Amino acid sequence: MAEGAIFFLLEKVVSFLEEETNLQSEMRADVDEIRRRLNTMEAFLKDAEGKEQSASLKNLVKQVQEVAYEIDDVLDKFMLCVPQQSHGHGLLDRLHTKAHIVRHWGTYHEISSQIKAKKDKIQNILTEASTHFNSLNTASSSTVRRDPRLAYPAIVDDEIVGITNAKEELIRLLTNGESRCTVISVVGTGGLGKTTLVKKVYDSQRVKNHFVSHAWINVSESFDTKELLKRLLQKLFEDRRETVLPQGLDTMEDSTLIGELKKFLQRARYVVVFDDVWSIDVWESMKHAIPNNYHGSRVMLITRDRDIASICVRSPGHMHNLQPLPSQEAWKLFCIKAFRSWDVGSCCPLDLRELSQEIVKNCEGLPLAVALIGDLLSRADKTQIEWKQLIHEGLRYELENNHSLTCITSALLLSYNNLPYHLKSCFLYFGVFPHDYPIKRTRLIRLWIAEGFVKKREGKTLEEVADDHLNKLMCASLIEVANKGFDGRARSYRVHHIMHKIILSKNKEENFSVVFSEQNTNGQEKIWRLSIQDNKQNIKPNTSFSYTRSLFMSWKTDLSGSSMDVLSSFDSLKVLDLQDAPITEFPDATLSQLRYLSLRNTKISQLPKSLGHSRNLETLDLKQTRVVELPTQILKLERLRHLLIYRYNNINKYVFLGCVQGLKVSTGIQHLSSLQKLSFIKATGGRSIIKELGKLTELRKLGVVELKREDGKYLCISIEKMKNLLTLDVTSKHMGEVLDLHDMDTPPRLLQRLYLKGHLEKFPRWISLLRDLVRIGLKWSKLKDNPLEALEALPSLIELKLADAYTGQELVFGAGGFQRLEILELDLFDQLNMVTVHDNTMPRLQKLTMSRCENLKIAPVEGDFSFSASLAKAFGSALNMVATSLDAKGVVMVKHPTARASLEELEKLGCVIVHEVDAHTMKEHPFLKTQMFDRIVFNFPHAGYHYRWEHEQCQIELHQEVLKGFFRNARNMLIDNGEVHVTHKTAYPFSKWEVKKLAEEEGLCLVAEVEFTKLDYPGYHNKRGDGRRSNRTFRVGNCSTFKFALLNTNHSA
Repeated sequence: MAEGAIFFLLEKVVSFLEEETNLQSEMRADVDEIRRRLNTMEAFLKDAEGKEQSASLKNLVKQVQEVAYEIDDVLDKFMLCVPQQSHGHGLLDRLHTKAHIVRHWGTYHEISSQIKAKKDKIQNILTEASTHFNSLNTASSSTVRRDPRLAYPAIVDDEIVGITNAKEELIRLLTNGESRCTVISVVGTGGLGKTTLVKKVYDSQRVKNHFVSHAWINVSESFDTKELLKRLLQKLFEDRRETVLPQGLDTMEDSTLIGELKKFLQRARYVVVFDDVWSIDVWESMKHAIPNNYHGSRVMLITRDRDIASICVRSPGHMHNLQPLPSQEAWKLFCIKAFRSWDVGSCCPLDLRELSQEIVKNCEGLPLAVALIGDLLSRADKTQIEWKQLIHEGLRYELENNHSLTCITSALLLSYNNLPYHLKSCFLYFGVFPHDYPIKRTRLIRLWIAEGFVKKREGKTLEEVADDHLNKLMCASLIEVANKGFDGRARSYRVHHIMHKIILSKNKEENFSVVFSEQNTNGQEKIWRLSIQDNKQNIKPNTSFSYTRSLFMSWKTDLSGSSMDVLSSFDSLKVLDLQDAPITEFPDATLSQLRYLSLRNTKISQLPKSLGHSRNLETLDLKQTRVVELPTQILKLERLRHLLIYRYNNINKYVFLGCVQGLKVSTGIQHLSSLQKLSFIKATGGRSIIKELGKLTELRKLGVVELKREDGKYLCISIEKMKNLLTLDVTSKHMGEVLDLHDMDTPPRLLQRLYLKGHLEKFPRWISLLRDLVRIGLKWSKLKDNPLEALEALPSLIELKLADAYTGQELVFGAGGFQRLEILELDLFDQLNMVTVHDNTMPRLQKLTMSRCENLKIAPVEGDFSFSASLAKAFGSALNMVATSLDAKGVVMVKHPTARASLEELEKLGCVIVHEVDAHTMKEHPFLKTQMFDRIVFNFPHAGYHYRWEHEQCQIELHQEVLKGFFRNARNMLIDNGEVHVTHKTAYPFSKWEVKKLAEEEGLCLVAEVEFTKLDYPGYHNKRGDGRRSNRTFRVGNCSTFKFALLNTNHSA
């Protein structure tokens, strides 16, 4: 990644020259000359970009990358030699620096010599580059980029799957709706089939008949406005079979062409498609030529960029996000290509079925990958050995070298090639993590900053700039959101499985990073970034890593003491990420250039004093370690931005006051003036430490535990000085200790998250002033007055969690309150016996949880009971029916507005409705244990989302536990010849639940399996049942009703 290395280094050199005002004149002249030569080198790299790279050109680019990193290291070494207080401009600063230079003349002389050597090395590379390009330009003056889509295989109609719904939706948008001209953008990653879909829509007879004029324009990456206008005019004339084009078309100016187009299009209804749009400039150039003739005309744009798609859509426009193929459609396409068969049920040999399903899963619904890999396998021997060799060991090689698959790489890398240098480095960074590994947003941001990929921007913090980088990669359809938070914001990201393999190839090609294995480390001349994943071999002590800048040793890496000792050989290490590594101690190594250190989720209990020499350290992540106290030397690290050092004693449920183990700090915390995150610190170190916190004015997050009552007012004084604070989390010393946080007249107005844990004698009045507050949690507050009155008018509040927060008997939600609230949790309200909800309260509520409210008179309910209502209507009576659910009736009216009608219908038809029925214990229910049933029905059992993916084994095991508990109870509630009916999806990964096996283990046998058709149950609305989207239906897909009976009974299905 030579271009990126030069780009970042240039900015660093400019900043270095500006900040180091006390540089000796000779050294300043040398560094300035390096800057000029780097500018020339950057121009050389831009010339090299896009050209076919010969071995000599690749070697030149490699040399450029090496010298860039070497200069970066030399500048860092100089910065470390200069005393921290010597970067000022005053006389004392200059005198201090000169005295320091005299004392350390040998070191300064060595660095000065290295700078001269690097200056000469750059000149040698530039001389060689000039010679190379003179000969190259003589041979060829230009390089034409070829559209990789031209290499896509021809697809016949029978092979196009999974687009019916999207096609119908787009046809509807084109042919229905307003008379005004409407723009419809179709957006999605490369290889999804955007052009294929829109072409089927465009060529459909309904669209052809609906519009008078039609034009399809391929735009591509580089475009000329005049040429685009001419082509559009020509296409429109050809479509209308008008053979005589406007006179002088070739010499027309842009304004004249726009006038001709307007005149032509004003006549009738038209549809124009712009395919492969890479720049918003395309739309800015074209929109003036497209009139709004109020005839129902339409414009469609096909792009990979979400920003372009959203900007181009003007009211009343529409942006269509094309989704990957559903698993069953992807399987169908794979079978068509791999086995040349449309009989998807039986064409795949049994011994290849599991492997085939894994291949389809790894393609993650990308039609281009499914089709081309399937086509490749169709020509291979139908044996497990052959397929495993191609897919498991050789897919990365095939993507690089097999002509049948290289167009996948080309298609997916188009968006990458269109990125600026700094974003290319950010994107390639996903290769240091294992595939299918969700990478937390905050972790990525801190790593990018430590690597130098993020530069200052006026009015924004580095973290905010890095967040913009993530958004740009998302908009380019290069990365995906893996998990979202309560507010809908991305918490972690991932890349497509195929894209990850392409990144690894790109990283190897550009020597951006290396994934460790025994065979590839010894042969590497210089390794800049090293990632060790799931390696069972210890690193050899004699392995040289003197150039390595970033090291990742985590996940399942087998580490020993000798493996950790090798850290002393990492002279240039800036990033050290040991998250989740099985280590118990950290070596006493001097890592002077270190900027990022993560020991999260390790068993380390203390840090060496030598870490105090890491003057550039910006992030120290010790979350979930055993460290409770830091060496005092750490408090001198003035560039530290993120200090995360706490542990949850019970990580699954924060159920008691002392569950957070904080950090004991000594005086001097005030010197960490760059800190943005500090959590959690113990307030037991004395009042002076509480006061020192007021000097940390850059804090965005503060966590304090074990706060005494008498120190509360001093904490309030310190918090008032933190104008940028976004998150505040305060816990009292023990359950009986009062949190005295009332003395705050001007709280941080930007505060978004507030958590108070401990006894509050009265509700802090300043909370009502927090207009940006989106999340609040109160635990063990034991307030005597209703806290809702002070919270209901907060305009931004989305989540409210109260646990043992109120001792009253009635909780009142006032009329019109909590207009944006989506999540409400009430826990441990011992005295509460009534909840009153007035009109127009919580109109956006999506999730309501009420637990351990023992005296509350509300009956639970779950789902909208539409299935039971559908059966009752079909039978004409429900006198013999019992309908049950898990959650609360008051909850269900919020979750499922349609439930009221279903419940009323059931009651009218005589149904017994029973709430608070858990599938694990239903045979013990006071009413149900007195009954025996002919049929027990459970539709679409689900344990809820506790992990990210349905195919994760942990998630599947949770689902299986629900089913086992249900079967165990149901078998004791059946009459002879009774049946248990379970409706369940049958496609992967739901097939991994093994429903039939679970039933057999609980004494039930399968008597029939019938296809489930939702249309057989008019009025039935299958609902998710929980979470933010609880009232939404889900796609049923392929599913069956499994009918089970007791073993050893004479039962005829």
